[in-house]
Parts: sequence; structure tokens; C-alpha cells
Amino acid sequence: MNDTRTGRYAAPFGTTDAERNHYKTDMIGGQIDYQLDGAMLSYLPSYLYLDARPLYWLSAIHRPTRRTTTNSRRNFALRARARVR
Repeated sequence: MNDTRTGRYAAPFGTTDAERNHYKTDMIGGQIDYQLDGAMLSYLPSYLYLDARPLYWLSAIHRPTRRTTTNSRRNFALRARARVR
């Protein structure tokens, strides 16, 4: 793909400069084990937060557009293990 601009769309609309981008991510997780008689029960909670707001160009005209993406995700797992005698 050739994205070189010539003629009236050349400078200053040729190569775009990098715009300011905003990314923030938070993650946390853990494991809690419960020892029962002859078995173990494990609880694994986790949390993810993503906030992304990058700027991008729509055309040769300087018109930066912001696309906001926010994602908050919680996951939980429960595991059981039994001792075989």
C-alpha cells in the first residue's frame, strides 16, 4: 500500500506525527486454598481493567479522532482436589 501524498495533499498532510495516546491497565489476582478433610478447595479470583484512548487520523486533513475503549473484567475459578487413598 502506498500512502504517499503528492500535489496539494503533500506537506503538511504527508507523514503524520505521533499523537498522544493514553493507556491504563490494572490487574490483580490470587488464590485462596481451603484444606478440608481429604480434599482441597481452591478459589482463584482475578480482575482486569483496561482504559485505552488512542488518537488516530481520519484523512489527509488534520482531524484527530479519539476512540475510547474501557474494559472491566472479573474472572473466578473454583477447583476441587481430592486425595485418593
